[in-house]
Order: sequence, then structure tokens, then C-alpha cells
Amino acid sequence: MSFFLSLARGDFEARNLLKEAVIARYATRPLPLEAVVLTLRRHERAFLGLPLSLTVEAAYAEPDRWSWQERRTFFGIPLSKRSYSLDGQADPLLRESLRRQQWAFRAFLLTPLTREGVTLKAVAERAFQAVHDSQPEDIATLYLNPDFTLAAVEVERYRASDERHLPYMLRPEGGYRTLNGVNLPVQIAERWGSEPSIVYTVSAIEQINRWQQRSA
Repeated sequence: MSFFLSLARGDFEARNLLKEAVIARYATRPLPLEAVVLTLRRHERAFLGLPLSLTVEAAYAEPDRWSWQERRTFFGIPLSKRSYSLDGQADPLLRESLRRQQWAFRAFLLTPLTREGVTLKAVAERAFQAVHDSQPEDIATLYLNPDFTLAAVEVERYRASDERHLPYMLRPEGGYRTLNGVNLPVQIAERWGSEPSIVYTVSAIEQINRWQQRSA
């Protein structure tokens, strides 16, 4: 596939797995996706079973910008907002956790792994690890299906609520569709350890030319 270009280093097996995964996702139109905002949505149940809508804006820019902003509404009425960002994060454990979450989302989109500074290593027949020179301790493991589509991305993250380091996994679900020219899964399932997954519907993606501080 002569259209595929990767600047990543690593063993042949891992680089070939990444190539096949990018082709399986994007065919002949892989985009660099250096800086994006993903909009995710899901429904929750609040007190007395009342339905709440949760909207998340997950924004990253290479190499080290990341924000996760949540808005909860009740039949369109704003109820609460919550925001996490790498910018100005002083706690080293929380900073590590957010940095690894950012790396997991970049790996989930695949093409950021073709960038210069990334090293790949095969760890199984259809699994490989990806690290970036700037953060060699942040390891993302990618698992592929037999047809080379992405099955899951896993990192280890610190969870502040119970002060533990746990596996953190992102998994595509519900098939794929094209949003703003980018082929994306209909849903993203987020899971800590062996706990039940939280499933978000991917409703939008925006590519940005520079980092945009998302207002809370």
C-alpha cells in the first residue's frame, strides 16, 4: 500500500500491524489527527431515576495538551460542569493519569502513532505497544481483531477516587461511520480494570489547527 507513510520506529511486526490497522480504519484516506476535539454523549440515571444527559468534550493537541470536560443536563437544563486538564496540573499522579488518558485517545485514533518520535513493539500475534520519546513510561497496548481492525487500547492509569493504579481500556463498539471526513466507531466503551464499561456515543469530531482552551 504505497499511500501509507509512517515515521514511527520499531520492529517490523509492530509497524506492519499499525499499517494494517490504519488501512482497516481509514483505507486510502488516513488523516494525521494531530489536534482534535471529540464530542461524546451518554445517558445517566440520577436520583429517583431521573434521566440525565452527559456531554463530554475530549480535546488533545500533540504532544502534551489534553482536556476532558463534562456537562450534565436534565431535559436541556444545565445542571453541572466538570473539567480536567493537563494545563497547570500540579499533582504528579493526576498529571500522569491525564497524560496516559491522552495517549490512549491518540492511540485509539491510530494515525497519531505514525508520527515521528513514536516507537512500536510487537507483543503478540495481533498486539503491539506504542510509546513516545517524550514520555517513555507511558505505554499504550493496542489489540487488533483478526481482520486488523482495532479491538482495544489499554494503558495503566491512576484513579483518584480510590487512589489505585488500574488498567484503563478504550474499545470501539457499534460499527463505524464517517464524521467530518474521519472514520470513527459509533461508540467508545471506557473501562477501568474488570469493572463494567461506560459507553459513549461519538457524536462529532473537529480537527483544530492549534490548541484551543475549551471553556468550562
